[in-house]
Amino acid sequence: MTKASNITEEVLKRIEDKVYRIKIPGQRQLAVEFDVNVKTINRALNPLVKRGVLFRRKGEGTFITADDHHRSLNIGLCFFKHTDPSRDPVFTRFFFGANSGAKHHGVRIQVFSYREVANYEENDEATNRQLFLEWLMQAQVDGFIFIGNLDVEIIQMVSTKVPAIVIGHTPRDTTLNSVRRDVRNGTADAVKRLATTGHRNIALASVENPHEAYDLIAKETGYQEAMYALGLQPHIVRSAYGDICQNLLACEQLPSAVICVESNYGLSLMKQAPKHGINIPDDLAVISFDDGDVGSFIHPSMSGIHAFGEDVAASAMEHLINKIDGNTSTINVCLPCPFFERDSSSLVLEAS
Repeated sequence: MTKASNITEEVLKRIEDKVYRIKIPGQRQLAVEFDVNVKTINRALNPLVKRGVLFRRKGEGTFITADDHHRSLNIGLCFFKHTDPSRDPVFTRFFFGANSGAKHHGVRIQVFSYREVANYEENDEATNRQLFLEWLMQAQVDGFIFIGNLDVEIIQMVSTKVPAIVIGHTPRDTTLNSVRRDVRNGTADAVKRLATTGHRNIALASVENPHEAYDLIAKETGYQEAMYALGLQPHIVRSAYGDICQNLLACEQLPSAVICVESNYGLSLMKQAPKHGINIPDDLAVISFDDGDVGSFIHPSMSGIHAFGEDVAASAMEHLINKIDGNTSTINVCLPCPFFERDSSSLVLEAS
């Protein structure tokens, strides 16, 4: 057999063994792994494309073709409130991952908002939940992915009708299926990173009322645990989005670093700081969750902890379809929380 034929068989084996699930590695990566040139990799993949095992999507890569029995599935992707990915960069990668997972499996996605479906502002909670459940049954979804402020009761109601997965943390006393980032350790790692560069007065910028916002609670827990472990005093500054800078200045002493629990806090702080004579990162180091791509374009560029992303959505889609197929029971997936170092936290303080 030729080198290309051997590679063809190996790639096919990896697909069958679920080593590759949605897409295969890029041709350059495969060329390095198999110690051949890209042309040989292309020759190796062509037979699998012709047989329909793989398909190519320009600019995105080579994907594994879905099984035909999934093509009739209708997956509901529900947000607590309407989110336009073109306006909210946090969810851009998430939508990309959901779409990639859906295309791979050949399923349809139906995107909707809990607030809009239930006329959230006009009804009481019980009525909202009943309206939402009725709408969901009319939509005839086969599975359900929920992201946003978590209403435990409505997810439990939905779960009695169709398989459902929550994107994010869930209460410990429930058995809700979930796929999430490890934001607790992600926040703790950010504290440790700041401490190693000399920061001792590290604040956490959080919302005014985090009750039942389980991802925010996990972030605050990770922050407090890391601060206490380092012998430092935690300081959570609670604010509305537009008040974060003023509230930091109102502290007895301006922190040398702040971790923002949401992108809006980080972006607002980066915009307001110069107006208040705060230089970033010289006066204040800033790290924010979920800045999407925006943080790389502002000046100074903003360091980020990445909690959403295409891998989260793709994982949720994969596990949900496995559950629909009856191949899995309880889903409890916790993915790592990557950190992106940029200008806003790059300053190393001198030891006092």
